Amino acid sequence: MALTSATQPDTMPWRTAFVVALVVGLAWVWVSRVPEGVSGSQSIPPAPTVGHPAPDFVLTTPAGEMLRLRDLRGQAVLINFWASWCGPCRSEMPEFQAAYNQRKDQGFTILAVNQGETGATATAFAQRLGLTFPIVLDNRGEASDLYGVRALPTSFFVDREGIVRAVVVGAMNGPLLESNLRRIFP
Repeated sequence: MALTSATQPDTMPWRTAFVVALVVGLAWVWVSRVPEGVSGSQSIPPAPTVGHPAPDFVLTTPAGEMLRLRDLRGQAVLINFWASWCGPCRSEMPEFQAAYNQRKDQGFTILAVNQGETGATATAFAQRLGLTFPIVLDNRGEASDLYGVRALPTSFFVDREGIVRAVVVGAMNGPLLESNLRRIFP
C-alpha cells in the first residue's frame, strides 16, 4: 500500500523550527558585531591588571569638587568601588579608616568610588561610619567600566608610580588589607 500525502509524517514543523533558528542566529551575529573601524579592545577597555598603570579618571566629590586620579601620583592609593547598600562594602570601611588614619601622613590615601548613588547618600554613609578619606561619585559608571568592576566591593592597590600592585574582589578583613598595603608600601 502506497503512502498518500495524508498518511506521510509531517516534517514541516521541523523545517520551520530550523529556519527560525537560522534567522535568529544570523540576527544575533548582526546585532553583536563590532562596528567597522572599532576593535573589540577599543569598545570595551580591559580591566587594569597587576603590574600595569592604573587608568586615569576624573570624578566629583559630593561637594562638587573634581578629583583626578593622576593628581594623586606620588601617593600610595587604594581605589575602592562601593555602594551604601552593599553589606560587604560597609563591613570593610572601618578597617579602611583605621589603615588611612595610620598611614595618611606617609603619603597614603583611599579613594572611595561610590557607585551610582547621590552625593547626599554617600555623604550620609561616610558620616555614619566616620570616614575621612576622599569619596567620589561614579554616577554614570564610567570609572567602574574603565576598571572592569563587576562586583562590589572591588579594590585596586596602586603604588606611588601609578602602577596597580593588587586587585581584590570582595570584602577585605584586616590581615588581607595589610597584606595588600605592603605591596604599595615597600
